[in-house]
Amino acid sequence: MRYIALLLLVTSSCSVAKMVSNATAVETYQMQLEQTKKMLNEVQQTLIASDAVIAMYKNLGYTTPEVRAMSRHLIILGEDIQHLYGDISLKPTPFYACTSVPSAAYNFWSQRLSSVSKDDPEALKVAANHYIKQANDCVYAINNPPPKEIEESEQLQIIDVTP
Repeated sequence: MRYIALLLLVTSSCSVAKMVSNATAVETYQMQLEQTKKMLNEVQQTLIASDAVIAMYKNLGYTTPEVRAMSRHLIILGEDIQHLYGDISLKPTPFYACTSVPSAAYNFWSQRLSSVSKDDPEALKVAANHYIKQANDCVYAINNPPPKEIEESEQLQIIDVTP
């Protein structure tokens, strides 16, 4: 039994994984990087600006045009992301983590509005933490470009056959 384990250890340490080009991911990263940064910044600035809108909503007690405009702006940011990345199941992006940032921001915004009329600090905390996690994952994707080469995997893979 020891000999088999030793043989497996020696064999596995001697095998070298074949490296293959990751050019598609690198090219996609470079093409989408600036727009992704812009989107993340826009979402963050929108949430910062939403503080004043929330305060106005609390003071007035009704939905103002500013509340509707803030909601619409976050929805448009989500649509812009869909346009930028397209169908990620058919065309993968290195910024997969960024695809749901606008919707997480919208959910957080909606929960903040709801918390004005009904006290649910746990739901607000969950929405805030979800947004923060999505934004942090997006920042990580921005700061860590894909490698130029990756190890060829022996596992079953989906092969991109689009022209």
